[in-house]
Amino acid sequence: MKKIYYFFTQTWIGSFGLVFFIYFFIGQHFIVPSPSMEKTLLVGDIYIAKKYSYGVPIPRVPFLNIPLFPDFKNNGHIIVGDGPKKGDVVVFRYPKDDNQYFVKRCVASFGDEVIYYDDNLLIHSENKNFMLGKKTIKFNNKIWAVNPYTKVGSNYSKNILDSNNSSFVQLLNSKEPIDMIKKDDPNFGIYFYKKIKENEYYMVGDNRNNSYDSRFGGAVNYKYIIGKPSFILMSFQGNERIFSSIK
Repeated sequence: MKKIYYFFTQTWIGSFGLVFFIYFFIGQHFIVPSPSMEKTLLVGDIYIAKKYSYGVPIPRVPFLNIPLFPDFKNNGHIIVGDGPKKGDVVVFRYPKDDNQYFVKRCVASFGDEVIYYDDNLLIHSENKNFMLGKKTIKFNNKIWAVNPYTKVGSNYSKNILDSNNSSFVQLLNSKEPIDMIKKDDPNFGIYFYKKIKENEYYMVGDNRNNSYDSRFGGAVNYKYIIGKPSFILMSFQGNERIFSSIK
């Protein structure tokens, strides 16, 4: 049996088969096209994403992006697994155009509530462990974590009282559909609110001033999840980044 396997892998058919098996089920490389994830990922970084981190997604033909198997269960996966955890950097197909691949950070999941206000990202979660050790404020009789991902790569550490920012104004004036409810509170001012549904994950770029993410494109259903970035394979921003892990 070992001889047969060895012989098979030495043929061009076997070599291609092994490469495609790895590409379809184990890992895939992606290139970062925008600064939306600075400083976690920089423009031009080439990274490897593990495709088995959240189950195994239905493989697609390279370049044509055609699924190899029908999606009988409408969950986008041939093997179902646990979805992303809050704080994970995730690769996914953009829900409004599944030919595009995005990489963002999962900031909220089922049952969580999200507020975007004056460049601040506020998360309310019933998971008490998530809320521990984070800067919080009380609003509408709930405790909200303020910018909880600043220690894991985000560029942001804005003060909740700072209203002189560009991205919030950009969000207010955006011509794109906003997947958040606009609200006005006499004590809190204008803000955007979202509660995450089951099997959905809210993805936001670490560099929020330059990120087209779930605030505009909507929460990401599990069926669009591809995998979890593992390490940087190549970078034009310095050799010290090569083979560094992505967190």
